[in-house]
Amino acid sequence: MSTPFAATAAQKSNDHGEAAVDDLHTLHLLAMRLARESGDIIMSLRFAPPPSTAMNKWHNSMSLSVKSDSSDLVTTADHASQEHIFSFLRAAYPSHNLIGEESVESHTALDERPTWIVDAIDGTTNYVHAIPHFAVCIAFAVERVVQIGVVYNPATKEMFHAVRGKGAFVNGQAIECSKTTRLKEALILSEWGYVRDEGASSMLAPNERLLVNGVRGVRQLGSGALDICYVAAGMADAVYCGVERDKRDKWHVWDYAAASVVAEEAGAVLRSVDGGAFDIEGDSMFCSTPALVDRLLAIVGTQ
Repeated sequence: MSTPFAATAAQKSNDHGEAAVDDLHTLHLLAMRLARESGDIIMSLRFAPPPSTAMNKWHNSMSLSVKSDSSDLVTTADHASQEHIFSFLRAAYPSHNLIGEESVESHTALDERPTWIVDAIDGTTNYVHAIPHFAVCIAFAVERVVQIGVVYNPATKEMFHAVRGKGAFVNGQAIECSKTTRLKEALILSEWGYVRDEGASSMLAPNERLLVNGVRGVRQLGSGALDICYVAAGMADAVYCGVERDKRDKWHVWDYAAASVVAEEAGAVLRSVDGGAFDIEGDSMFCSTPALVDRLLAIVGTQ
C-alpha cells in the first residue's frame, strides 16, 4: 500500500505545535478511511447476518477474553481492528509513535512526537452483546496536542470528525454543542467502568446528586467516545468520568483523544472533575456545554 505522502512531511509544525494544514488534511482523510475499514472488519466479525437467512440471529465469528475481570472485555475484533490501523501506519509513517489500547507495548506516554492514538473498539461490552453502539477511534497528536479526531460507529455509519481550528462534523455536516442553560433541560451522560465493589457507591453518587438537583435525565450508553461526541453534537449536555474515590473509573488517553478535539471544535468545554484544566492523560474528565459547566461541576465534583 502506497504512502499518501512522505512520512517526514507530517512532522512539520509551526510555533504552536500545529502540523501544517495541508498535512493535516491528508492525515484527516486517512484517519477517516482507516476508521471505515476497521469498522467493516469488526462488523463482519459480529454483525453480518449469515447467508442462510436474514431472520437468524447475528452470527459471532469473534472470540472473547477478559482483562481485569468479567466486566473488562476484549475480543479478536478489537485486535484485528487495531492491527489493521497500526500495520498501515507503521509502514507509512515509521517515525510516528503509536498508542493503542490492545497492545501492551503501545501503552506509552504521549510525548512530543507525531502520535497516533487508537481505540479499536470503544464500547466492547456493547459490541459483545450485539448492541449497535460502539466506535473506532483514531486521533493524531503533535507535541501532545490532538490535532485530528475521528470517532466512527460502523453500526449506524455515523462518523464524528474534526481537525483543530476547522470545526467539528458528523458525516460532513457541521455540529455544535447545545445552548442549554437550565438544569431541568439537561441530559447528562456517564460511564460506570469496571468497579464492582463498595467503591461503586462513590462512582454512582454524582448521578443521584444530579437527579436530586433536577436534571432532565442521566444515561449510561456504553461508549465514552460517543458520549463526548453526543455532547459535541448537542444531543446531550455533559459527560464525566473519574469520580470514584480511587479514580478506578478513569478513562485513558485512547478513550478521550479523538473525541476531545471534536468536542472542543464544537464549542464544548473540557475540564477535570475538580474544575481544573483537562489533561488528556489525567484521571478525570468533565465535558459540558459552556453555560452549564460550572453548575454541573459543583454537583458532580462534590465528594
